Amino acid sequence: YDAKRGLIFTGSARTGDIYAINASTGAVSLFSKGGGQGRGSALGLELDAQGRLWIAGGTTGVVSVLSRDGAPVASIATPPDPNAYLNDLAAGPDGAVYVTDSGRPVLWRVTAAGATPWLDLNTTPIRYSKGINLNGIVATPDGRALLAVQLNTGDLWRIDLKTKTVRKVMGGLNNGDGLLLDGRTLYVARNMDQVVSKVMLSADYTSGTLMVDEPLAGLRFPTTLAAVGTDAVVAQGQLDKLQGGTPETPFKLTRFKKF
Repeated sequence: YDAKRGLIFTGSARTGDIYAINASTGAVSLFSKGGGQGRGSALGLELDAQGRLWIAGGTTGVVSVLSRDGAPVASIATPPDPNAYLNDLAAGPDGAVYVTDSGRPVLWRVTAAGATPWLDLNTTPIRYSKGINLNGIVATPDGRALLAVQLNTGDLWRIDLKTKTVRKVMGGLNNGDGLLLDGRTLYVARNMDQVVSKVMLSADYTSGTLMVDEPLAGLRFPTTLAAVGTDAVVAQGQLDKLQGGTPETPFKLTRFKKF
């Protein structure tokens, strides 16, 4: 969500198209057509301090960057790999963007100059296995750490940006996908479970308590969230229909008061 312009951005996992939604009127416009910059898919989105939009390209292994008006700025490729699955992004305090890879056990640090394998997760307590691994990621407000959820285990991890120390915060967040951090309150979109979970975190973000699971009246495979003032918006991604089946159309975003 770009608060300065009142625009919500959302992307298509199937085509890479990026849409802009007016947060006041709900009017939808095509912000950037997929296919360019090697962007055949758009998963996680992140706005940086300059208002540029960073896009995780899933199995393409590419992070693309768009200007405030949707013009291509950069296309940053990670090394070719059949297991590549760039899933979500978080802007760090150093100006870089940190990107989860759900298929390869590495956390990427990306700038306009390129992508660096910043942390080899095999050297940490995080253990990759079959399926979708690290997924949603956010930076803590104090600028000291990243929080990332592992979808196939339900574990939430704290990754220290200075020491690269990894610590398990909590478990029980099965099918955890996108994250929204509001102070010490963490909202987790749990796709297959079709709920949004509210977690209260400790002051140092090293432990957490699950407060409530909210189904929000018929979510359809919720994938991620964004804050819009005192509200939040969750994308009903229906990614369970990517490999077969017919999604309900038009696709929907659900807006709700933070609970």
